[in-house]
Amino acid sequence: MKKIAYSMTSWPALQAGRKLTRSEEFAAYMRERGYGRWTIKEYRRRVAAVAFRLAEERHGLSYLRRDRVPALLQRYLRNGSVDRRMYCSALHCWLKFCGRSAVRPPAYQPWLDDYLDFLAAHRGLAASTRENYGWRLRHYLAWQFRASRPDWSKVQVEDIWRYADHCARIGQPITVKGKLGTLRKFLDFVHLRGACSPQLARAVPKVANYRMSPVRTVLTNAQRRRLLCSFDRRRPSGRRDYAMTLLMADLGLRVGEVVRLRLADVDWRRRLLSVPVVKYGHGRTVPLPKRIAAALHSYLRRARPRSDDDRLFVRDGVFVGRPLSVGAARFNLRLAYRRCGFPKNWTGTHVLRRTFATRLYAKGATMRQIADLLGHRQVTTTGVYTQVAVQAMRSLAQPWPLAS
Repeated sequence: MKKIAYSMTSWPALQAGRKLTRSEEFAAYMRERGYGRWTIKEYRRRVAAVAFRLAEERHGLSYLRRDRVPALLQRYLRNGSVDRRMYCSALHCWLKFCGRSAVRPPAYQPWLDDYLDFLAAHRGLAASTRENYGWRLRHYLAWQFRASRPDWSKVQVEDIWRYADHCARIGQPITVKGKLGTLRKFLDFVHLRGACSPQLARAVPKVANYRMSPVRTVLTNAQRRRLLCSFDRRRPSGRRDYAMTLLMADLGLRVGEVVRLRLADVDWRRRLLSVPVVKYGHGRTVPLPKRIAAALHSYLRRARPRSDDDRLFVRDGVFVGRPLSVGAARFNLRLAYRRCGFPKNWTGTHVLRRTFATRLYAKGATMRQIADLLGHRQVTTTGVYTQVAVQAMRSLAQPWPLAS
């Protein structure tokens, strides 16, 4: 079988493939769902290339199913092709467009659904936290039962130990700790349902994770000023990104909290900000510093486009007025990191949150005060975010006593 690559697919082949895939209707479907112009173009070309190859093999498009996508890409793409993920995403999108993306749920899905409903109704966990729990438990349930129906009476303590060993071999300590902690809570739930013995939950080992030992990235004062100065506030997007970065760097908000802010969450008279629920099922109210209030006021009056949505931060450009996504906010911040010349491995937004906590701690704030501002339930969690400058501690060290 001849291997293909996107760049090697001829224009006549793409044209023939587009006729097979209802390309114009597919493009309209993606535009309605907010896909970018570049993404629509690339998805159409990749789907057309695969459709042409299927036609060469005398297969109709009915042959294309979600479970066959990996095998098809293995046959069509060259080994080590970096384009595989784009092809996979494009084909999955096309299957949704055709109404053929449904996958038969695994046999363990009812247990997972019941537990996630329990977390929402009785534990008050936010949707993002429940999604994270679901991802961790799918890993275990697929490992334990594969395609068979769950039979908890056959699960032994040794199975739990083997799974813990499996996780430890493929993951970092913090990841393993999260997976096993979630598994322990889930097995308690299964025991409450009367399906397994309490020994299974007790058998889940606890993982030591010395989270305070590595030095985590925080911005220096000079880096923080450089980052804030990197936004071009003459442009609407620059004013928006500047205000969002201030909320994360000077108020400690999570990026998910920033993009979920609504116009009604800002109390201008009392200068307070109501932070929406993202984790743990409860929000919080924090004071709105004068500098952040000025940045928000400038954005709302001079840069925010008209929109029917009440989200505080919305898109401009092609999808003007639509709510800004978490992915878009992270991407804009990564671009700012590159403009500032920061290390290439700086890709997340939590560096701003850690910087906020560290600066507060250096100014004398207590852990409890910082935890309340960050929205942490436990002070021990806040300790991960705060770091004491080594140079500042040198002055506290006593000189080594000399023998007289």
